Amino acid sequence: YDSSFEPAQQKMRELQALANGAPGAAQENRVAATLFEEARALVAEKQWSDAITRLEQLRTLNADYRAAEVSELLFQTYIGAGKAAVTANQIELARGRFESALIIRNDAEVRRQRDLAVLYLDGQQAVGYNWQLAIKNFAALYQQDPGYDDVKRRLFDAYVQYADLAAKQNSPCLAE
Repeated sequence: YDSSFEPAQQKMRELQALANGAPGAAQENRVAATLFEEARALVAEKQWSDAITRLEQLRTLNADYRAAEVSELLFQTYIGAGKAAVTANQIELARGRFESALIIRNDAEVRRQRDLAVLYLDGQQAVGYNWQLAIKNFAALYQQDPGYDDVKRRLFDAYVQYADLAAKQNSPCLAE
């Protein structure tokens, strides 16, 4: 409110200088090139989340900058991030990464990976309230990929829990 307040005047001068030096196309391309190179380096280091962030920033800044290369790199990055998430037992994140890759390009293997993650999550969601559904989903996943995360243990546990429930409900044949 006080026009003689020096810190406010200094900040106003800084903002005016920024406004007068607004980034042009050349500066925007330099920033885009920097983001692209940073993303490539991050992919090489398998730092998937940071690479995705850089590539999405690049698309927001300049959607036309090396568009085909950026899309391909982002597609590969989403796949790498999805596989890393499966390995880290972060199946929900993996599903999201595979779905993001499918938005860029419909690929049979990526669709398969997304479907495996969905089976796992659906089975996990059914645990505790619908053992038959949990068994169905885990069994389908196990048939397609027996080494997927901890599906073997989860399928075994679902069978045991379902049998225990059947025994408690006086259904020994089902429990057996």
